[in-house]
Amino acid sequence: MKKLLGFLLKLLKVNNRPVFAFLLMTYISMAIFPIIIFGIISHRSLKVNIEEQTIRANIERLEQVKASIETFLNSLEEKIFDLSIDNMVQKMKGINDGNNTNVNNILSILDLKTKLNNFSLANKLIESVYFYNREENFVVSNRGVSVSLSNFSDKSWYEQYIFGNEKPRWIDTRSKIVESDGGTESGVIDVLTFIMPLSPYIVSFRGAIILNLNERRFSNLIAEIIPREKGEVFMLNREGKVITNNCVDFKTPLPGNRIVEEIKGADSGYLFFSEEKSKFLYYYIVSSNNWIYILRNPSNNLLNISKKIGMLTIYLSFSLAIASLFVSVYFSKRVYSPISNVLFTIKSLNPAKENKHKGKNELEMIRRTISELYEKESKLKNFLDTSKQEIKESYL
Repeated sequence: MKKLLGFLLKLLKVNNRPVFAFLLMTYISMAIFPIIIFGIISHRSLKVNIEEQTIRANIERLEQVKASIETFLNSLEEKIFDLSIDNMVQKMKGINDGNNTNVNNILSILDLKTKLNNFSLANKLIESVYFYNREENFVVSNRGVSVSLSNFSDKSWYEQYIFGNEKPRWIDTRSKIVESDGGTESGVIDVLTFIMPLSPYIVSFRGAIILNLNERRFSNLIAEIIPREKGEVFMLNREGKVITNNCVDFKTPLPGNRIVEEIKGADSGYLFFSEEKSKFLYYYIVSSNNWIYILRNPSNNLLNISKKIGMLTIYLSFSLAIASLFVSVYFSKRVYSPISNVLFTIKSLNPAKENKHKGKNELEMIRRTISELYEKESKLKNFLDTSKQEIKESYL
């Protein structure tokens, strides 16, 4: 900026015009300082404003995920409840692994298997669904299996059922053995499990309906709402364990425990963590069932916005500064024009004055010229008065 001003002053040839230089610098100062102040204030306010809007927008995106997932899960819960009070479930009273060859019992089991299978086919996310009679310790699966729990391949949900106070609940993601039709084992898969205890007020025995969702397909449901390239979405429990996510393979581990500690009693917000030389922003929302929805974005996404705003502010301020320089030159010339005209008149009447007062302030030059003219006028008047008296005396 100093070099630009120096070049401008040299270009305008103000070395011998200090008043013009003073006017020019005054106008420039009056124009540029407000621009600088405006630029700083605008940059800060815009940065804060856009950052807040970005944070709010990401939390709203996460709220959309939460609302969609909860709507989907609630619909499944309602269907499971309807299934739990179906008359076919009531018919399973007293049936166990010892009497399941009875004709009536066989028909009841087949009807229930068909019901469970139709239920599972209604949604591609459902991996399997079981009926469990706690009093008979008997399990019926949509895969065609009807055995005692001790002979059933998937028992890891049972402990959660027993210690869950027989309340409907989703439990953490777990691994289970995949069964093909007929009960043949064909691998291991991660599932998200819902346990619906049978109501003792509706059926006359204790038990549960167990629903298993394919965790990978469930994660694809999240990815449909927020694509993986738009951010990593995670669902955590209150212990910081990942229930599911929209990332097939996330390279940077999620600091689940730190997130849970930082959230404490908050319902939503964002956190900033540094991990493995990377910095991330974590947006979070806590659901009514204490699941925590997390959206992870690299912090440079937000910082880049600030940089872009800063560059835009600099370009705008620079453009305004250049414009203000031309405006300052224009007004300086307009104000200086009468002074310039007086100086031109003085120089044209007596060119010697230019060298005599060279380097002086223009106003000082005008003042001295006027003073000299006044002195000459006074001397001339005195001379005329004296001459007049002498002529008068000579005639007398």
